[in-house]
Amino acid sequence: MPLRVTLGLSGAVLSERVEWALREVSLWSEVKDRLGEPAPTLSDGQQQRLCLARVLALEPQVLLLDEPTASLDFRAASSIEALLSRLKERYTILAVSHSLSQTRRIADRVCVLKEGQLVQEMAGQHLKDTEIFQQLMEAAF
Repeated sequence: MPLRVTLGLSGAVLSERVEWALREVSLWSEVKDRLGEPAPTLSDGQQQRLCLARVLALEPQVLLLDEPTASLDFRAASSIEALLSRLKERYTILAVSHSLSQTRRIADRVCVLKEGQLVQEMAGQHLKDTEIFQQLMEAAF
């Protein structure tokens, strides 16, 4: 519906955009034969990728994500992390996460907020060095 209302797409163009977005999140082969079924019939990981596909279909400049792997099992979370690692090459991604290990794996830059204030900012080299990362996080809290 957002593709019709927001972008005015219809027909073959709409179908192509939907397929493209589902392929972008590695979901097309899993759902192509059941596109008319409700989203709750999908696994949690598939639903999360579907949410990302819905956003990507609108061709945003920035992806705003809040706990993109919350409530997912290890396999589904790993799949989403791999997807985000691929997507960050083409999109600016701003994500909120409470998982420090996940943050270290996928972030290029980290801003730590405490009580609504920026208390620490870390670049890539700080994220890769376990000792420096731990020191910065302890200093922030």
